[in-house]
Amino acid sequence: MPITGVVFYGYPTSSSHPAACHATDSLLQGVTRDLIHGRTGPRYVAGDFNQAPRSLLEVRQWEECGWVEIQIHASMHWGWEPRPTCKGATQRDLIYVSPELAALCIGVSVENMFADHALVKAQFQGLGFYLRSSPGMRSMLLPGMRPRWQITSGPAQALLFPVRVLGEVSLASDLVGHEEAFHVWWQTRRIQLQGSPGLLPPAVLCLEGIQRVYEDFHANFKSFEAWNGRARRDVLQHKHQQGREQVFRELRKDRSQTVDSLQFHHTHIVGDVDPDSHQVFLEEPVDSRGHSSWQLEGQPCRVTEVDGQLCQVVSSERPIVGQELTQRQIITSAADIQAEFARHWAAKWQRHAGVEVGFWRRALDFCNAYLPACSFDLPPLNIKTWNKALQRYKPLAARGVDGFAKSDLVNMPPPMKQELISFLSRIESGDADWPAQMLIGLIMNLDKEFNTLPRAPVFLAASRLGIPNFLIQAWDKFLGGLSRSFVVHGEAGEQILSSTGFPEGDPMSTVAMTIIDWAWHLYLQQYAPSSVPLSFVDNFSCMARDTAGLAQALTCTRSFADMWSLEIDGVKTFAWALRPASKRALKRLWLMLLKTWEVS
Repeated sequence: MPITGVVFYGYPTSSSHPAACHATDSLLQGVTRDLIHGRTGPRYVAGDFNQAPRSLLEVRQWEECGWVEIQIHASMHWGWEPRPTCKGATQRDLIYVSPELAALCIGVSVENMFADHALVKAQFQGLGFYLRSSPGMRSMLLPGMRPRWQITSGPAQALLFPVRVLGEVSLASDLVGHEEAFHVWWQTRRIQLQGSPGLLPPAVLCLEGIQRVYEDFHANFKSFEAWNGRARRDVLQHKHQQGREQVFRELRKDRSQTVDSLQFHHTHIVGDVDPDSHQVFLEEPVDSRGHSSWQLEGQPCRVTEVDGQLCQVVSSERPIVGQELTQRQIITSAADIQAEFARHWAAKWQRHAGVEVGFWRRALDFCNAYLPACSFDLPPLNIKTWNKALQRYKPLAARGVDGFAKSDLVNMPPPMKQELISFLSRIESGDADWPAQMLIGLIMNLDKEFNTLPRAPVFLAASRLGIPNFLIQAWDKFLGGLSRSFVVHGEAGEQILSSTGFPEGDPMSTVAMTIIDWAWHLYLQQYAPSSVPLSFVDNFSCMARDTAGLAQALTCTRSFADMWSLEIDGVKTFAWALRPASKRALKRLWLMLLKTWEVS
């Protein structure tokens, strides 16, 4: 019985191969395409994978096709306990077998004959009978092509021998193995060599004629063979891609569920008690929305007849002044959920609503002192520059905030393009406002850092850097008209305006963040020159030679954040050090330390 196999060696995880798992997966793609999907019969893949088998996507695809690792197969059938094969600790030397070969397995053993790796052995039976391990040419043909190509070059070659001996021979119209008249196919063949007869006569009188027929047919057959090979590779590649997509679907995390309810815990202090009616007066009003469960000093109770701060408490013991009445409230109404979201986010989105320009004096003075005074001119929009800009987008580029896809903009008629460009130019010049229909339904992936950036100093710094005023004016009007609403149970709540922040997903928001990053770099260069600032969008990082330099950079960063009214997330603030002495010094600054390699 022929057995097809592959011996494989994967990339080891080390500093030389930081992406060893991905590189090993890439090597196994050819095995999956040509051996797993492209062959049948007993097959195997063996070798030192250097990776945990479940960490490889290709191996998961093998298991979807019924392949199994030989020790796992023995464990499922005979209670074999899988043993480590690499340095007595991990299982990296693996033998994966196809379902056909797994059915013939009668024994598995692991022998420790070498220092680092064990020898994995598998025994099989029933290999005396014939089992075809690879498809023949007939089974590899695509549907619809078999009747046309069942003839091989054998009959044509055999015809040459009697012609050389006898000088002439009759050429039958139907050759053995061909299901239709050969002379009919001959008139419609794709490749026609120079000198070949256009029509086959009933008899071929010379060797030269037979030679030309054979060469012509051989050229057509080789062409078909090449085409069939390409088509087969495409089919296997498609099957391989389908298998990978199935693995990705299984590994993909479930989509987060929509908010259907909110839960709150309130603690009320009993301020006064009426001993006759058991009415209780609380220090804070009771929120009676939704459904609530109550506990009085940890014991369940019922609360009825709620009227502001006054309510009726029914419990096994009489309430006493100063006790805690705990309320567990669940809100399910869409309007109530939207109101809670609006209350929570309005404090962030409208934080700078009443702030005057003078509040930003420190930030503006710093910009005027250290930001370079630049200027650049933007040419007016026209159809030529518009089409040139569209060419830079990928075919599947995400839709913009206006809802247009790239294909919509590319295929837009020239008169409509000119109307759109003129409309945008009027907004830039201040002669028009953003229309309401361009604001309603804006889709954003919100991030808290973008939502807390101050607008006034960013616009002033942008003007200092030379961004044209008409662009800043249009930008400001867009943000001023931007409104948000929460969708709960398929219902949109009230629209909420904002005076703070820039929406994530808007390309201009990255410009605002870049201005903040640039200003922070200049601030540390002026006031903490011993540190090296690094930034990536909303992540600020810096390196220093000693603890004193890092502490100075931290203080300056906090001062910068106060100057620009930014919030530093203390939970996501970390420090790292390579020397134990520096780590001990950083702990005195109340900073969370990351685990790193210590260098003595």
